[in-house]
Amino acid sequence: MLHSLNSILGELKFYLGNRYPGFITSSSPQEMKNNSVAIFMLHTVDRAIFEAQLRFLRDNCYQVLDAEELYLFLQRRIQLRGPGVVLTFDDGEHSLYHTAFPLLKKYGFKAVAFLVPSRILDSRNTTTQGKQWLTWAEVREMQASGVVDMQSHTMHHERIFTSPRVLDFLRPGMLDDDLKLDMPTVGDEQDGQLQIRELGMPIYAFGSRMDDDPRYFDSVRRRRACVQHVKNHGGELFFQRPGWKCELYRVWEGAETEKGERYESNFEQRNAIFSSLKASRTVLEERLQKPVRHVAFPWCIAGRVARELSWEAGYVTNFLGPLPGVPLACPEIDPFSIPRLKDDYLFRLPGKGRHSLASVFAHKLVRRMTKREIY
Repeated sequence: MLHSLNSILGELKFYLGNRYPGFITSSSPQEMKNNSVAIFMLHTVDRAIFEAQLRFLRDNCYQVLDAEELYLFLQRRIQLRGPGVVLTFDDGEHSLYHTAFPLLKKYGFKAVAFLVPSRILDSRNTTTQGKQWLTWAEVREMQASGVVDMQSHTMHHERIFTSPRVLDFLRPGMLDDDLKLDMPTVGDEQDGQLQIRELGMPIYAFGSRMDDDPRYFDSVRRRRACVQHVKNHGGELFFQRPGWKCELYRVWEGAETEKGERYESNFEQRNAIFSSLKASRTVLEERLQKPVRHVAFPWCIAGRVARELSWEAGYVTNFLGPLPGVPLACPEIDPFSIPRLKDDYLFRLPGKGRHSLASVFAHKLVRRMTKREIY
């Protein structure tokens, strides 16, 4: 519940910090003109909500663009025939195929999907419960239809440790979303790069791989000491013991460190970021036999280095989140800092059936308090 409230408070800061366009904040906005585009960000798709959104766009005559059309508009190479909207889907979760794709075809709209190529499946596991990734066959079908255009969301959608400050230790159910996107990765010379998965692993302060903070390489000996302590004292049952966190922290403090504990160099950081951006584009182009020129950054975070390297990796646009002073996409903006809005705000667009801001925030709060994952 605290996480949900903090999330709502964060959006209120955006609301007060000039990150949202006038159609969201105004009780009676003017009609959107043909010189700006509202871009909405979706993840997992709810059938009833998404169909209502598409119906709203259709009934109010919004022109829905893909990424290349948006880029040409930003370059002043095409003009819009009406107020413009772009529908973007991050990650590549299966509801894009089984829910959004049929509805997009039904209403005659198009969309952009930003995929994480390393997570796309070769085949469907029908026994897995909860969210699943798309398969390559589904990706190819949607791309071939002309309805959903596939673009990049980096190769791994990676979080990394950024300091030696211990936040917690991995315990059952922690950071355990169905798609395994919230878990940071560990980097060390001996084990290579791996996602945190063993109970008891120390969780240090972390952030997006695409931010400007360099990776912190943690102590392998400390990590293994904590994991082994949990294994030796009951595994999952260990976390039912009173004071388990203090006990594990004492194990962490008492373990011997080694020279591998360090920050990555500037060269290593740039190489890791560039490799993720370039590899994602390369894999998608090879798999789909089409150009990939647009990237959306995970968690809407792109540091100075990532934005610079995205151009070197062959991208012509970067899609982010709400940006201060840049509420909508128009020809005056930097194409490497394109703003997006969460899809809740689509119903705040001018038109028949527009929702009140109070109802939008109420829906957000209810959703975040009743679901484990907010997307």
